[in-house]
Amino acid sequence: MAKMTWNDEIAGVAQELSDTCVFQHDFEQRCDGKSVGQNIYWSSVQSLNEDTLLDSMKKWHDEIDYFDFEKNSCEKGEVCGHYTQMIWSTNYQVGCGATVCLGYGVIVACNFYPGGNVGTALPFEKASTPCADCTSIFTRKVSSGTKCEDKLCALVTESCVDANIKIKNCIAFSDLCKGESNLPFMTENCAKTCDLC
Repeated sequence: MAKMTWNDEIAGVAQELSDTCVFQHDFEQRCDGKSVGQNIYWSSVQSLNEDTLLDSMKKWHDEIDYFDFEKNSCEKGEVCGHYTQMIWSTNYQVGCGATVCLGYGVIVACNFYPGGNVGTALPFEKASTPCADCTSIFTRKVSSGTKCEDKLCALVTESCVDANIKIKNCIAFSDLCKGESNLPFMTENCAKTCDLC
């Protein structure tokens, strides 16, 4: 499962949607040529605060009660697509917007990239070990690789490199990554090889 990061571009698109004060999905949104997944929420409250935003996430997550993983379906007559979009394993970016619509309430919209809820695919596959599928999650080159971070697959940023200041071949010395006494030295010289960035 991918670690989520904030994306200003899709947050701006979500903000534009919520600013319309129309409780309706915008199905045409794309990021880098790929569809985004989208959740929207409405509340009759007339103020925007942290509780309102958390309530939107909680309502979407509460749909877990209606999702049957083994059958990959919702209970009859119930909605669970907001929940599955939130937990879709290949989502790695999110951006949200929220607007107080006077006399109407609050609309919260969140975009997830790349979009999930695809066909009959499961939102995630149960893995025997965390991060076992990191290389398959990211379907196009979006970084210089992946790493396991807090049991989630995270993108390695382009700035994550082996400095090679005092070691010219970090891979040859990768066993030094394991010892705590070597950690400061290896962090400075071989951060990428040691999975430290």
